[in-house]
Amino acid sequence: MALVYRGRRIDLQRLPVGQEITIPKEGLVVGSDFEETVLGHTQGAIKQYRGPLGAHLREFADSFKLHKDEVDPRFDPLGHLVKDAPDDLAGIAVGGTCALAAAKSVYESRKDVSDTALLESLLVGSALGVGTYFITKRITRALQGK
Repeated sequence: MALVYRGRRIDLQRLPVGQEITIPKEGLVVGSDFEETVLGHTQGAIKQYRGPLGAHLREFADSFKLHKDEVDPRFDPLGHLVKDAPDDLAGIAVGGTCALAAAKSVYESRKDVSDTALLESLLVGSALGVGTYFITKRITRALQGK
């Protein structure tokens, strides 16, 4: 059934990858081939759905926003990061590397003088990793013109 708006089927094959369209909520029927998902950034949406041909549908209070991803994260998460979310991939790589380096450094410098060296290293590594993830993501998006 896919998506039907006011009696007319929305042709997902004609929607270019990456182009987002807004559809009024009233009159849209979401078919059973769309399943609710947690994959993807909500961008303030109430719910998100994934459907055929890489379709990603976000539900808002008065409308839906629809776009197609090149790679469906349900079937190929890494491919999705590479093709559709390179800013997330860069953030994960840089953030993870910084988190590991910081945690190791803190642990090595504190293990002989503190009973809580492991906890300290985890806290510092986590904080630095998360912060670096978001900074890297912003830089990557800015370089892409987003």
